[in-house]
Amino acid sequence: MSFSDLMSSGRGPGVLGMLMALLVLVGFGILFMYASDDMAKAPSRSIESVISEQKDNINHHTVHLEEQHKMLAKLPERIALEKVLSDKNEAIKMTQEKLTALKANLESVKSEIATGESKFLAYKDEYRAYARNQAKGQIMETLTTRNGTIYKNVNIREVTAIGIQIRHDEGHKRISFEELSDELIDHYQYDPSQKEQALKQEMETRAKHDAEVALANTKSSELQAQQQALNAEAEKKKFNDKL
Repeated sequence: MSFSDLMSSGRGPGVLGMLMALLVLVGFGILFMYASDDMAKAPSRSIESVISEQKDNINHHTVHLEEQHKMLAKLPERIALEKVLSDKNEAIKMTQEKLTALKANLESVKSEIATGESKFLAYKDEYRAYARNQAKGQIMETLTTRNGTIYKNVNIREVTAIGIQIRHDEGHKRISFEELSDELIDHYQYDPSQKEQALKQEMETRAKHDAEVALANTKSSELQAQQQALNAEAEKKKFNDKL
């Protein structure tokens, strides 16, 4: 018997045909049972409610899809903004690196300037000391101050931070730098701060000297008083001895 004979015959479906038909019927029966069971468990709903629920779901998904489309439409703009932000961050980083390098260079320049100023001040001090030492013993026929005072046959005795000490026809005189000409001020390298310090030191020295003199005078007075007391006692004794 061929396969076609098994599927069908002149009298109707063959053996296999009958078996397949039976299997299909059994399958539909099982599906019907499951469907009937689900329908029995679920509450009865109208077709309108189901359609309304499906419509709401469709609308919800439609709105969500539109939002996603909007976000997707903004994506190129966000990518461009992120690129701009990245470029700016890179520029800021480079600027900070340059600023750090400039600060380091500035500190180096400040150090060099401080070193240069220190050397220049040391040179000025050396020149100032040289010029003032060279001035000792110099002779000037006349010396005219800013207020018009004229000193004749001037012999410079000393140049200090305060001014110049001279001997002239009428005696001795210390002339402060403020009274001298600009030429002499520049030549002797007048420095107001040095003058202030010299005056302060001079006042301290004078005060110390005055204190020492006062102490010496006090001791001298005490010694004189003691001596006078001893002399008086001796005279008194001598007088008593005569009696």
